[in-house]
Amino acid sequence: MKYQLPIYYEDRNYGSQYQNYFLSMILWDEDNVQYLYLYYLMLTVKHFQDCHVDYSFDGPIACDNRLMRRYVVYGRVENVVSTIIMAIKNNSYVILNVNEKFLSRREAYQAYDFRHDLFIYGFDEEQNSFMTLGFDEDFHYRQIEYMADEVEKAYYGMKEEWDYDITFYKNEKNPKGIFEIKKEVACLIDLYISGNSYCKKKLNDFFAGSENQIALCNESFYEFQGIQVYDYLISRISGFASVLKRTKIGNPSLGVTDIRSFHVMISHKYVLMKMLSDQRLFEQEKNQELEMQIKHLADRLTECKMLLIYMLHGKGGIREGKRILSILKQCRKDEYDVMSKLLLKLQE
Repeated sequence: MKYQLPIYYEDRNYGSQYQNYFLSMILWDEDNVQYLYLYYLMLTVKHFQDCHVDYSFDGPIACDNRLMRRYVVYGRVENVVSTIIMAIKNNSYVILNVNEKFLSRREAYQAYDFRHDLFIYGFDEEQNSFMTLGFDEDFHYRQIEYMADEVEKAYYGMKEEWDYDITFYKNEKNPKGIFEIKKEVACLIDLYISGNSYCKKKLNDFFAGSENQIALCNESFYEFQGIQVYDYLISRISGFASVLKRTKIGNPSLGVTDIRSFHVMISHKYVLMKMLSDQRLFEQEKNQELEMQIKHLADRLTECKMLLIYMLHGKGGIREGKRILSILKQCRKDEYDVMSKLLLKLQE
């Protein structure tokens, strides 16, 4: 017998596994699409594992408890396979840390120790296997089935100094009509254009006694917000180009080496496209021009990503760096224009 929880699946990179996991757990229910807009419109710069552009929202660790309940078990769990099976049978998704050195279809498999998380949403009793989602060895978000003993080996193969934890997630049916969705989205876009901190606004709302606020939990007071993430990327890539010019060699530690920045910014344009097609927010007429502008932004950012990969492999230099800078500067202007038009449409 197969036990499988509902999931939303698409091969799209939101910059990190935990963002993909969260969206897989909620977007199968169309009523939850509003959370895509509320949580995935604001961008910022985060400072862990190299500075990079990311969503302000911290994924499943920060979700509204009206949408999903979370229970964390810290420390090494005995009988981990039976624990996961029990969770699945009780309608709970599972995310646990494993050593990907022992997990096939991963870049680290049989090559090096790498602590990473594994998302499990189903179990096949006949095959004794788990249904999972994650990025494979080619960095595509895939549905992969692992035998239970392979997951067990990857879990107990964690190094002694690593932290063990397993998190269980259970969907809560969101009561309809909690949010004034159009008002909230307009507020987010206004903040995005201005570059002001959404976290600070929500904190002030809290102090003022406002209720039913959508808090971006765990968000710090970062210096780059919204449209300003372009300024961050332009600044870092300018530094990278400067080093190349002086030394004639690339030093990735001084430039933008984290491709996640572009994955996030490209997927952000998909969120805008999805939002623009929502009849609760926009009349579905005369949006073709805006749709083309957003798609063009995604295409140009994809070009930047490919040029950066080319540079980081030592195959490019000053010319490619200047090309990226030129594209980013134009994209900043175009995105400001797009977001301004979206705001005007919401305020009509």
